[in-house]
Amino acid sequence: MKRIEDFINKLAAFPANELTFNVYAGDTEESEIRRHNLRLYLHRMLGENPEIMLVGEAPGFHGCRFTGLPFTSERQLTDEKHALCGPRYGYRIINLPENAKHEGSAHLMWGVLGEIKCSLPLIWNIYPFHPHLPGKPEKNRTPYAAEIKAGIEFTRMLLEIFQIQKIGAVGRKSQNILTKYYGDKVGYIRHPANGGARLFREHLTEFMGTANP
Repeated sequence: MKRIEDFINKLAAFPANELTFNVYAGDTEESEIRRHNLRLYLHRMLGENPEIMLVGEAPGFHGCRFTGLPFTSERQLTDEKHALCGPRYGYRIINLPENAKHEGSAHLMWGVLGEIKCSLPLIWNIYPFHPHLPGKPEKNRTPYAAEIKAGIEFTRMLLEIFQIQKIGAVGRKSQNILTKYYGDKVGYIRHPANGGARLFREHLTEFMGTANP
């Protein structure tokens, strides 16, 4: 689908800086793997025809920073039993399988979605690039307001491509800006990081149950 390819090309062209790593930019094998994974994911989700979109804040170093997929670590991409992301679907990883990266938020997200057996939502981040601390690319930081404002255009594009009906904002940063644009279409879900695992599980289960009556 040309709109997906245009979307990925626009992501790859987004200018990075000393505080942000564009996981989709460049001509390295690693960047090509991340674009490849995102392309597979978005095309697969077109077939799922999702009505719900979960929007987090930004990629984490141990998750999307390596895979190119929000709330997804290399552990999911090497899991043969995974409903969407297992290697049988053609996903690739940067590290050797025995060294596959693990991310707690990714594990929790897919664990809860698997438990409640709901229709698969589209998952994205309000700022789709990895924000890190100065001189510490392995350290996550919360995206700044200006970054979120610049990144929301990509969320808009996906909302149009997939014709999403309901948005679950994972985290206050995501909720604040999405509510400005989409109002009652947005529900709040506690971000799982920093001790939020229990509330995340409760909020996501409730939200997906409401959105999938």
